[in-house]
Amino acid sequence: MRGVLALALLSLFAFSPVLAADICQYCGNWLPWSGPVKDSHEIVRLSASNVSLPGCAPTTAVELQNRTHPSIFSAASTAKPFLAYLKLSGPLECRWKGAPRSKQVLLEIEGGSANELVLNLLEGDSIPDRPGSLGSEKWWAIQEHSRPCDEGSHRGALICGKRAVLVADTSLNETWAWLIADRDQKTTDSLRQRQRRWMRRVRSYCSKNSHVENEFTPYPSIYAEDFCLADHFDRRVLEFKDVNACLKGAEPEGCRPLSAAPNKSLERTRER
Repeated sequence: MRGVLALALLSLFAFSPVLAADICQYCGNWLPWSGPVKDSHEIVRLSASNVSLPGCAPTTAVELQNRTHPSIFSAASTAKPFLAYLKLSGPLECRWKGAPRSKQVLLEIEGGSANELVLNLLEGDSIPDRPGSLGSEKWWAIQEHSRPCDEGSHRGALICGKRAVLVADTSLNETWAWLIADRDQKTTDSLRQRQRRWMRRVRSYCSKNSHVENEFTPYPSIYAEDFCLADHFDRRVLEFKDVNACLKGAEPEGCRPLSAAPNKSLERTRER
């Protein structure tokens, strides 16, 4: 009977999500919002034995330290801030400039809440006296499945806007590749020229006028700019689809060309 009880207790501890969270608060997938190649759509993947950073080949790791953060404090009801150090089996193989070349590379992980991390790459094999030491590169990352749009905070608006741009930009690139596929060189060159001009003008427009299109938002214009870009990217996708349908029609020579400036009507793709 004692043996059965012992096995039951071991099974409980082995699969307890609370215990797993206490041991490895950083394990999982994270979305990077700063650092090199942050717009590459790559995910930060972390565990106590494996690390995958954006723009770098996955590598193994050994956890050297995981403790309560000495300088970040939180209410008793929130997740406990922590500080962890992983020793990577470097040197890292990364495609971005400035990646550590030392054979000994530490990854410093600071967690102030359950939803975000700060990652800092350090060269060397000794844990620094205090966290936040200057390293070769930093990332700020949030949980892959977090819901920043529901936070109602400046931080949430910032992340929500960046995510909206990321999703819209991905759709824009995919639809663009579909639009220019199997076109003759003259048509492709014309589309590419107008798209580049449109992109420059849209970015300039949103930078200067985002507060006009987003008067309802209480956030600073830097956040509204992201939502402005995402909105124009989404509308551009619809225009791509209309132009593509027209070019494949019976009278492609009558199709209206891609607009080269923002705020033009997308209701018609043919000149009348």
